[in-house]
Amino acid sequence: MTAGACHDAPRFATIFAQLPADQVLGHGVMEKGDDSDKIRNKRQEEDIEPVIPPRSHRKEQHEYDKDV
Repeated sequence: MTAGACHDAPRFATIFAQLPADQVLGHGVMEKGDDSDKIRNKRQEEDIEPVIPPRSHRKEQHEYDKDV
């Protein structure tokens, strides 16, 4: 989503907001780099299931649907 030297997470909200308004998402499939409480919580508020592998240093590991 961004240049290789830039991290996507700080720009996530801006990029996500550019999706078409009529786009209905059931799952938000992302990479470990997007594993933050802020991103997870925001997707859940929007009824989008976050499908993000948890970072290894998390104190509480989150479950995610590996099949999705």
